Amino acid sequence: MPADKKRFFPQLLILSVLVLAVPAFQGCTLSQAPGKPAPEHLSKNYGQSYEALLCVQAVNPDASKDAAPVDALPGQAGDSIYENYLNSFDKNADSDDFMNMLNGL
Repeated sequence: MPADKKRFFPQLLILSVLVLAVPAFQGCTLSQAPGKPAPEHLSKNYGQSYEALLCVQAVNPDASKDAAPVDALPGQAGDSIYENYLNSFDKNADSDDFMNMLNGL
């Protein structure tokens, strides 16, 4: 490759970046309609939907205050379900039979 072309490509790259960056930055400064003042602050409702979403995700907000044990499956039922789950990875098991996975329930 001639020396002229080696110098030309980096210069072309720099020029291309500048040509694309100037309109992009200009668009950021003109994000509002010309002649209208920029808003001084966000609206009073800004962020309320985010806070509402966080609040509705909590099923029981006072759950951390309750020290009672959690109601769960009896030990033998849980063991049976867990064993069936482990056996479901066995290559000899019939993988088409969906009821095999639900056998312990």
